[in-house]
Amino acid sequence: MGGWRPKHIHVSVSRGSSRLITQMYFPDEPNNASDPMAILMGDAFERNVGKPRDPQTADVKEAYDFDIVVGGRNATFFE
Repeated sequence: MGGWRPKHIHVSVSRGSSRLITQMYFPDEPNNASDPMAILMGDAFERNVGKPRDPQTADVKEAYDFDIVVGGRNATFFE
């Protein structure tokens, strides 16, 4: 275990003067468990992991579903 963060994608959603930033993590990444943001999210971390799906095209090797929930009990963790 080092100071490396797991592979992840930053997602920014904006409308008007509001901006939300979150991260999509990849399943089975070895550094997920030691990532500071993942630790901060606690049980909510799993909702921030993309779900693998069929890419449906030969040009794409991997595809993931990642739902962003803005409010409520299952809201996405935002920075």
